[in-house]
Amino acid sequence: MIKTIFFDFDGVLTTDTNGSGTVCRNLQKLVPDLSFDELYRCYRGRHSLVTLGKATHADIWNEFCSCVGKEIDIAILYEALRYAPKNEPMFELCQTLRKNYKTGIITDNTKERFDALIQEMQLDQYFDFLVLSADIGSTKNESLIFEEALRMANSEAQECVFIDNQQRNLDVPAKMGFRTYWHDDATNDLVSLRRQLKAWNVVME
Repeated sequence: MIKTIFFDFDGVLTTDTNGSGTVCRNLQKLVPDLSFDELYRCYRGRHSLVTLGKATHADIWNEFCSCVGKEIDIAILYEALRYAPKNEPMFELCQTLRKNYKTGIITDNTKERFDALIQEMQLDQYFDFLVLSADIGSTKNESLIFEEALRMANSEAQECVFIDNQQRNLDVPAKMGFRTYWHDDATNDLVSLRRQLKAWNVVME
């Protein structure tokens, strides 16, 4: 019996494929003389350290500015971290599911960005658990982040669903016993998602 349903964040709960792209699109609007491609290349250069909680954005900011060839006030970055394009139909589904199930987010994300998004998007009103790579020190290519999610939810893997827009992120939880679903972010096909949830006897009323 399903007890807990976990969602990835970027590409599932948002309409952008990945969080780095969202941040850099936001940055490019604030610093229009720099190209998205250049911002993205430089942002991704040390991003893994921040995603794993081994550094903060402030720690890597000078290197980022050197990479793009421009001194940028870090306050501009903090502004860029605050916004993500919300996938409204998916949030509506979450609201429905929460009537009968525990819900959570499992995401490879930086703490500073997610702290801002929790406030901006009121995520704690939709989700019981927020499981963040920067807090755990583990990404979704390892079992640790999923083990922590199970501990927080007080659930067994067989009692959980995990939805992600990257197939590679479903390999580990599937081996652990999670029911997994690949969400096509290009089509945002919630009809197929609802059909699969129904096949797993998930109540959506």
